[in-house]
Amino acid sequence: MNIIIGNINDPRVLRLKKQIPNSVVTNTYCKLKNINQSVVIIIPYDLVSQNGFIQNTEISLDELLLKMKVEKIVYGNTNNKKILKDYTNNYHIKTIEFAF
Repeated sequence: MNIIIGNINDPRVLRLKKQIPNSVVTNTYCKLKNINQSVVIIIPYDLVSQNGFIQNTEISLDELLLKMKVEKIVYGNTNNKKILKDYTNNYHIKTIEFAF
């Protein structure tokens, strides 16, 4: 399953959802609590802060990485490269930079 994290009213995010099969768009962790399968986290546009919170959402990376079976994180904002690398190294999760 693919989880797109971002503003649920952003037209870019909604367009991306249409292009990615088996995907969910959310800006809160509440929608994700009952997902038990492996997931790919997609953070297409927003920044990830130093404390791990994703801009314009109520989601922290720690929460995702501790409570979900994350296969990899795909991100589009190049400013996230270092922070995501730091976080994912601790959890042995692959990150992929992609131009959305």
